[in-house]
Amino acid sequence: MKLLHRTAQRWSTGKQSGLMAIALLLTVVAKASFAHALWFDLPAVVKTGEQVAVKIYFGEYDDNLREITGGRLDERSNTKLQVLAPAATATNDLVLKQNKNHFWAMLSTTTSGVYNVMATDNQSAVVDYTKYGIGIVRPIFYARAQFLAFTQGQVAEKTASITPQLDFDIVPVAHAIDINAGTFGSLPQQEVPFQVFFKGKPFTGKADISVYAPNGWKREPKLDAHGIGRFTPTMPGVYVIDIVYREAKPGIFSDKAYEAVRHRATLTLAIRD
Repeated sequence: MKLLHRTAQRWSTGKQSGLMAIALLLTVVAKASFAHALWFDLPAVVKTGEQVAVKIYFGEYDDNLREITGGRLDERSNTKLQVLAPAATATNDLVLKQNKNHFWAMLSTTTSGVYNVMATDNQSAVVDYTKYGIGIVRPIFYARAQFLAFTQGQVAEKTASITPQLDFDIVPVAHAIDINAGTFGSLPQQEVPFQVFFKGKPFTGKADISVYAPNGWKREPKLDAHGIGRFTPTMPGVYVIDIVYREAKPGIFSDKAYEAVRHRATLTLAIRD
C-alpha cells in the first residue's frame, strides 16, 4: 500500500509539474505576441545605379524568429515603405510585396550618398494585454535603416544630418563613411550614438530600450536629456536597436476603445568588418 501511495504521489507531482510547464510555455508564447517588431534587411553598400532589394521582417531578431505568410506576418500587411534619397527633402513611397517570410521592394539608386528607408504600420487592431500589465493598447510599428550608394569621388565624407521622419524615430548620429574604401558603418569597439525622437522632438519619456547583436548579445542603453543613447558593438554584423514606448493617450480606433498607444521602433545598423 505504501508503494502504491508513493507511486500515486510521484504521478500527481509529475502531472502538476507538467501542467505548470505547459502554463509557463503558454505564458511565454502569449508574451511573445507583443515582443515582436519590424526590422530591415538590406546591403550596407551598393554601387550607384544598382537596384537594391529592401526586405522587412516581422518577428524577434534576437531569437531569429521571422513570421510567415499565412501566419502572423499577415498582421503587418498594412506596412508602408518610404525612402529618403540623398539630398532629398521629401520621401517617396514604394509598393511592398509580401513573400514567404518578409515584405520586399526593389529600390533604384540614381544618386550617390546615404539612403534612408523607413517603414510604418499604424493600422494594427487594438489589442488587450491587460493580463500582462500593458492594458488595452493600439500598437504602432516603425522601422528605419540606411545604406550607402557609392561612386568613387562622388560621396562627401560629411553628409547632411538625418532628420526625424517617423512619429517615433531612431536616428543615427554618425554615418561612418570611408569615401576612399567605399565602406559604410562603424567598426567593432567603436561607440555608436543614436538619437530618439517622438513627433519631431527629442524623446525624454520612459521607454524600454534594447540593442541586439547578431549572436544574441543584448544591451539596454539609457537615453540622456536629449534623447541620445550609445552602445559599443563587439563584433561585425547586423545590430537592431529596439525601443518600446507606451503613450498614455486613450482613444478609439476602428470602433474599438484603447487606453494607450504602444509605439515600437527599430533601427537596423550594419557594423562592418
